[in-house]
Amino acid sequence: MSASDKRKRLEQIIGDGEDTRPEQEEAFFATECPDSQIAEYALLLRQCQFGLFGLYAEDGQDFVGSSDDIHVEIAKLSVVTGMGKKAVENAMCAYMRLQELPMLRDLQRETQRLDLSRLIAIDNQLARLGNDITDEMLAAFDELLAGLFSPTSVNQQLPTPWTIKSRMKKLLASFDPNIDYCSKKKKEREQKEEDVPPGHCSVSFSTENEDVGNARMHVVGDSATMASIRAFVEETAREHKISLADATVKLLTGEITPAAKAVIYGYAPKKADGSIDCTASVYIPRFGWTTAPGTAMFHQMADANGTVVDLDSEKLDRAVAGYEVPEDIKAKVRWRDGKCVWPGCHVPAENCQMEHRISYGEGGLTKVDNLYCLCQHHHNIKTDKRAYYLPDPVTGEVVWLLPDGTYMKSEPEGFIQEQVLAENPRWKTTLRGLLTLRRNATRFFALAHTIMDKYESGGSYDECVSALEEVEAKYGMSFPFHPTPPPPVPDLDFEPPQDPMDDRPTVQDLSMERRMRLPS
Repeated sequence: MSASDKRKRLEQIIGDGEDTRPEQEEAFFATECPDSQIAEYALLLRQCQFGLFGLYAEDGQDFVGSSDDIHVEIAKLSVVTGMGKKAVENAMCAYMRLQELPMLRDLQRETQRLDLSRLIAIDNQLARLGNDITDEMLAAFDELLAGLFSPTSVNQQLPTPWTIKSRMKKLLASFDPNIDYCSKKKKEREQKEEDVPPGHCSVSFSTENEDVGNARMHVVGDSATMASIRAFVEETAREHKISLADATVKLLTGEITPAAKAVIYGYAPKKADGSIDCTASVYIPRFGWTTAPGTAMFHQMADANGTVVDLDSEKLDRAVAGYEVPEDIKAKVRWRDGKCVWPGCHVPAENCQMEHRISYGEGGLTKVDNLYCLCQHHHNIKTDKRAYYLPDPVTGEVVWLLPDGTYMKSEPEGFIQEQVLAENPRWKTTLRGLLTLRRNATRFFALAHTIMDKYESGGSYDECVSALEEVEAKYGMSFPFHPTPPPPVPDLDFEPPQDPMDDRPTVQDLSMERRMRLPS
C-alpha cells in the first residue's frame, strides 16, 4: 500500500466512523520502507558493502584477490576503497564469520539487511568465545541472530549494534560465565588516568604476588621528562655494555652512576625567520606530541644543554661510508616518512627500521634518498621479494610493485610538516591466521576483565592475581590492569612474647576463675 493509499484509507475510516482496521501488511524493517527514497539509498550502501566483502562469507573462502598474503590483500583493498586498514580488516573478518552462521548468511544474501557496524558487532561478541567455539554454540547464535533480523511487525526498527550486544551477551554468559565482564568497569579501567604535575613524576610501588615474591614499580610523568629518563638509562646501558633492564636496576640501587650526558631528539617547527617556535608542540620519538607543560619542559632542557640540528640543511643530504646510519640522517628520514611507508601501515617512524631501498650490498648508498622507514613485518615482505617500491622524486609518493603486476601507492606523512602546515616467504599470514590471533586476543581480554570484575566485587586479591597469571600464561599476553594490593590487615590477636626474665604468670596463664578475681 502506497503512502497516498494509506492516507485515503485513514480518511475513509475517520469519515465513516467505522470501527474497523486496515488489512495487516507484511512485516518489514524501517530500513526497508517501500515508500522511502532514503531507505533505497541506504540499501544501495549496504549492497555496495556486500559487493566488496560478501565473497568472504562463502564456505572455505580465504582470499578474494590474486594475493595469498592477507597483509597485501588488506593494503590493496584499503588503497582501492579509501577505507582505513583496520576498517578493511574488521569488514573482512565480520563477513568471514558468516561462514559459521549459515542461516544469517542466507538472510544477508537475500536482503543485505545488515551493514558493517552490525556484522562487526556480531563478530566481536562471538570472538569472546575464542577459537574453541563449538558447533552447538554457533547453531544457537545463528538461530538467535536470524530471528533477531527477521521483522515481526510493520516498519519495525532494525536492531542496533547495542541491541545485538545485549541479546548475545545473555547467550554468551550461558555458555561461558567466565567472559561475562561488566562493560562499564572495563571502560573505566581503560580510561583511568593519573594526574601528574608538569615536570614531575608519580612513582608507586606494589607487591604483585607475595608467594612468588614479585613486585612492580610504576612511573608516570610528562613526555619530555620521561624521554630524558629513558635517554639517560639508554646511554648508561651503552656505556657499561649492559641491557636496558640491568641499567635501570643498577642505577636505582646505586650500583652505577648515570652517564655524563644523554641525547633527546625532539622535532620542533620553525618560525618564518628560521628560529624555533617554542610555543608549538614538539614531537618526541617513542613519546609522541607534547602537551603545553611537556613543551615547556623540553625547551627548558634544550636551552640548558641543547643542540639544534636544522633538518633542512644540505649537510644531511650527504652520503656516509658504511652501512650504519648516523643519528642526524635517521632524524631526517623519520621526519620525511612519519611512519612505515607500506600502504595503510601506521607504525610510527621511530619504531621502524632504516631500510636501504637499493641494498647496501648491491651498491646502495647510506643517504637520505636511499633510506626509508619500514616496520619489521613489511621490511620482511620487501626482503622476501614479495614487493618492491619506487619513490617518486617529485611528489614524494612511494609506489609498491606487486608480483601479480598491480601496484599500490603510499604518501609520506612527515609529522613536522603536518604540524607546521595543518620462493618460500617466512612471514606470510593468511586470513585464517589473522582470525585466530584476533579471536584469541578478544577471549583473553574478556576472561581477564571478568576476573577483575570478581575481585572488585569483593573477591580475593591472591585469587585474582593467580587467575590473571594463569590466563596470561595460557594466551601468552599481558593484561595491563592488575589489581592494587590491599593494605596489610593488623593482627588483632597478636600478643607480645613474654619476657624470659619474668617468671610471673600472665593473664593467659590464669584460669578463668582466677582471671575473674583479678582486681580492676
